[in-house]
Formats: sequence, C-alpha cells, structure tokens
Amino acid sequence: LFKSLMESGSKDSALWLANTCLIKGESDYAIRLYKENRGLVEGAYLITQMSVADMYALNGEFESARAAYTALKARFPKDEFIEAFFALKIGDTYLLEEKFEEAESVYMKTKARSIGEPWAMASLAIADLYNLSGEMEMIDKAIRLYGIVAGGGYLGSEITYFSLISAGIKAGRFIDTVEHLKKFPQMYPTSPLRIDLPRLYGSLVYRWIDALYKDGDYQGVLNKHYEYGVNVPFGKKGETNLKSGRAALALGLYSEAAGLLDAAIKVGGETVIQESSISLGRVYIAQSDPGAVERLIKSFLAKYPKTRLREDAERLLFEAAFIKGDFNAVAASKAVLDTPALLLKKASALRRIERHREAVEFYKEAAADLRAVGNAELMPEAYSGLADSYFSLARYNEAIGAYKSALALDGLSDQDRSWALYRIAMGYGKLNVNGEKEPVLKELGGINSDIGGWSGPVF
Repeated sequence: LFKSLMESGSKDSALWLANTCLIKGESDYAIRLYKENRGLVEGAYLITQMSVADMYALNGEFESARAAYTALKARFPKDEFIEAFFALKIGDTYLLEEKFEEAESVYMKTKARSIGEPWAMASLAIADLYNLSGEMEMIDKAIRLYGIVAGGGYLGSEITYFSLISAGIKAGRFIDTVEHLKKFPQMYPTSPLRIDLPRLYGSLVYRWIDALYKDGDYQGVLNKHYEYGVNVPFGKKGETNLKSGRAALALGLYSEAAGLLDAAIKVGGETVIQESSISLGRVYIAQSDPGAVERLIKSFLAKYPKTRLREDAERLLFEAAFIKGDFNAVAASKAVLDTPALLLKKASALRRIERHREAVEFYKEAAADLRAVGNAELMPEAYSGLADSYFSLARYNEAIGAYKSALALDGLSDQDRSWALYRIAMGYGKLNVNGEKEPVLKELGGINSDIGGWSGPVF
C-alpha cells in the first residue's frame, strides 16, 4: 500500500514505507528511502528522526549518524536530560567505530557538565566503556561507577545493579558480588528483574568455584560447593561436581570425593563423564579398593573404547593389580608408566616374581627420574629394591653400592637400615672381603631395634 501511494506521488508515504521496511528488517532499502527523502525526514516525528540516526550508526555511516544526533541535540537546548541523551548517542557512534578515546572524551564531557539523571546516564556510558575493555584495572573503575549509580536512587539504579553484578563476576570479586545479589531483593522486593537472579547466582558460583579450583584452594572449592552449589546451572553441574570431587580427593576426603564424582557422572556431558570416571578410579585406588577400580574401568573402556583417556584407565588397572598382589598382571601390563612411583611398582612386581634383570632396569629408570625431579622420599625404596635385585643376580659389588646409596639417605627406618647392613655384610662375605665385612657387622649390632629373626646367623 505505502509503495503504491509513494509511486502515485504521495511523498509522506515514503517515510511510512521506510519505517515499515525497518520493522521488517529490510534496513538497506529503508536507509535508501530515508536518504532520498532527507527533507521529509527533517520535518518528521522525533521517533522517525531517531530511527534514521540509529540506522546510519548501525550501517557504519558514522559521520551521517553524528550529524543526525547533533541536529536532534540542538532541538533541545533547555532540556538537560534529552540534550545529554543525544550527546551520549554521539559518543556511542565513536564506540561503534572503535574510536574509544573519542567516545570516552564525549562521555566524560557530558558527565562533567551534568547533574542528577543526566550525570547518571553519562556515568553508566563511561562504566560500560571501561567494562568492555576487558582490562582488570578498567573493569574495577567500571565497578566503582556502577556501584555509585546503583546506590544513588536514579531511574537506572535498579538495572545498574545487574551491570554491577555482571562486572563483579567478570572481575572475580565474588565475595562483594554475592552480597550485591543478596541485597537486590531487599531493595527491590517487587522488581520484575528478580527473575534473573538465579541465572546470575549460577554464573557467579560456577565462576567462583572454577577460580578457586585453578588457584588450588581445594577447601575453598568444597566450601562454596556446599554453600552455593544448588545455584549452579544444570548444564554446568557436571563440571562443577567434577572439580569439587577432585578437590575432595586432593584433600584426602575420599567418601565425599566419590559422592561428588558419581554425581558428575550422572549429570555431566560425555567429556565430564569420562574425566569423572578416571578421577573416581583414583579415589578407589586411594581407598585400596582394587575390585571397585576394575569394575569401574572395565565398564568405562567397554563404553568408550576410543577414549583419549585410555592411558589413564590402563594405569588405574595396573595400580589395582599391584594392590591385589597380582604381580604377574602388573608385569604383563602395557600401561604407560609416567611417574617414578609407577616405575617402582613395576620394578617391585618384577622383583617379587624373580624377574630381576628386568626389575633392575625399572629400578634404575625410577632412580634417575627421582633424581631429576629432586624427589628424595622414594629414593630409599628405589636403591633398596635395586640392591635386592642385584644381590639376587649375584652382582654383589653393585648390590653393595646400591645399599650404601640407600643408607646415605635420610628417612630409613632402623629395620631398613639393618637389612641394608646385613646384605652388605653378606655381600662382602660372598666376595671374601672380610676386612670390609667386620665394621659393617659392628654397625649392625649397634642398631637399637628388634631387627628380626634373620639377623641371628650374622652374629
């Protein structure tokens, strides 16, 4: 209809047609009509002129948009609120053009010459600009401005609380932000915006737990999970339960860890399910429950035969076999052993089934890795096991050297020291080096401990 009227010579119909096209989303045609009828636009309703200016801005014609907003601003020299509104719209065009310094300059000048509601509008424009920067220092400035406006009783104070909360979540200021969330319904008990509070609570708690987990504050993770975890969005509950479960595992709270990881498996997506299954397997290892490990991991591998976590799963089966004392299974395992502790378990299993040559190689590799990472805690076990295998292979000189390396370390119990000295003495006896044997026997006799029935023949 409007198009027919326009073609019939009705000039006013061109604006109606342009407005209709704008509503339909046909912005290019609308802009062309506005440009072809500039004279009509200048005399049109204020809403039409604002629409034209907005379309210029959204279409990337920033100079035309600024000219249009400047003309609109000039129509209201005595209305501080409307004049400030259009001044800020001019600043918005610079923001859209990514001329941030120019945008800030316009916003700051508007704020400086305004009071009351216009001042609040300009402050929010500046805060939004700072918040968009992504720089923590600027986001903190934005939070301060949002806080002033939110607490100032302005027209925009209510909605500004949500900007304050969102910026606080982004900045990781979780303690302050949760207080703002609690305060909002008290200040605005009938606000329709209350419907968004659960979403913001969920976002805050999810980010809070994630930040604590990355910082290694595992007790903090559990505290926030139990205090606010109910607010985590359903789609994020699996991931949050996984992190909380791992935190409990790291703290040695195995029952809690098992419950949280089981919950993660039930509500998580495929990635969360797989990672939670592996973490739950580690809980069972810590609880020395090899049967539970085997049931879990065998079911896991049957369900996810091509999982990227296969190596982790095979290591768990390896550890379960060791706990069971199934040393033949440990020896046969093809698991990738990525820590010195696992290498020691492989070596120990091989030694216990009398495969000493292989055990020696694993003990040596474990000792080298322990030296490389500076782990002194497991070194006595590495040297003692290596020495025992050397001794069983009748490589007495090497056995004596390994036992002496173990004795040189801190942390050996009296029983372990006496065993090492006993074997050194036996080694010297096998080598017929009695001069070295006597002082070892003397030292062995001076250990104040019950060193077991095996010591009798030495004396």
